[in-house]
Amino acid sequence: MAYRGVRETGARSIVANSAADGYTVLTGDIAILTFNPVLYQKVRYDVFRDFAPVGLMARFPLIVAAHPGSGIRTIQQFVAAARKPDAKLNYASAGVGTPHHLAMELMVHSTGIKVPHVPYRGDAPALQDVAGGQVPVAVLAPVASLPFIQAGKLLPLAVTSDRRLPQLPDVPTFKELGYATSAVYAWQGLVVPKATPAAVVAYLSNQVQQALRAPAVQQKLSDLAMEPIPSGPADMEAHIRSEKALWEPLIKARGIRAD
Repeated sequence: MAYRGVRETGARSIVANSAADGYTVLTGDIAILTFNPVLYQKVRYDVFRDFAPVGLMARFPLIVAAHPGSGIRTIQQFVAAARKPDAKLNYASAGVGTPHHLAMELMVHSTGIKVPHVPYRGDAPALQDVAGGQVPVAVLAPVASLPFIQAGKLLPLAVTSDRRLPQLPDVPTFKELGYATSAVYAWQGLVVPKATPAAVVAYLSNQVQQALRAPAVQQKLSDLAMEPIPSGPADMEAHIRSEKALWEPLIKARGIRAD
C-alpha cells in the first residue's frame, strides 16, 4: 500500500478531516498527542475524537548534561546550586513544550527549586551552547549528545529512562534519584482518521509491528539511540491516556504556554 504524506502547517487537522480509508496516516509524537492540547489555547483537533491509534513505533530518553567547566558534576550538585540564594543557574532545552523541557520541569517541580529555562530551536543549537559554555546545563537527545559526552566535552548528570543507559552505566536515572515517579521518553506512533474501519487499522498496525521487529530496522533505531516499541491500537490509546494524566497537571501547575 502507498501512503499520502502530510507535512504542511496544520497537518494534524488535515489528517483528522481526511478520508478514513487508511491511505492518510500521521506520525504523532508525545507533543502532538499529549502536550499540545494543553500548551496551546487553540488546537484544531481533539486527540480522542479525531484520531484512531494504530500503534506506537519508537522512543528515546533524554540526557541532562553539563559543561565540564560549570563546576556541576552530579544532578544533586545542580539541585544544591539552584537552592542557593544567589544562584545564577539556568538550563537549556530544544524549545518550549518539548519533551526535553518538560522532563526537566518535572524534576524541577519535584524538588521545589527555581531554575530559569533557556529555550532553543532544537537540539543542535542547545548542544552547541552548552558544549561552548554559554549555558551550564542542557537536556538533550542521546543521538545528539552521546558523541560529545564520549569526547569529554559534556558531563552527563542524569537520564530520564526506566533504567540506566548501556552507553552510560554510571549515570543515574531521575527515578532512582527520587526526582520522578515515572520515566520520561520522547515517543512516536501512528494515527489515522477516527472513522477508519477497524479492519484497516488492524492491518496497518500489524504491518508497522512487523516492520519494527525487522533486525535491520531495530539496528537502525539502535544506531539513533532509539528503542522500538511495537504495539497495537489499544496499547497506544492506553499509553496516550497515561501520559496525559502525567503531563496535563504538570503543564498547568507550572503555567507553561507555547502560544
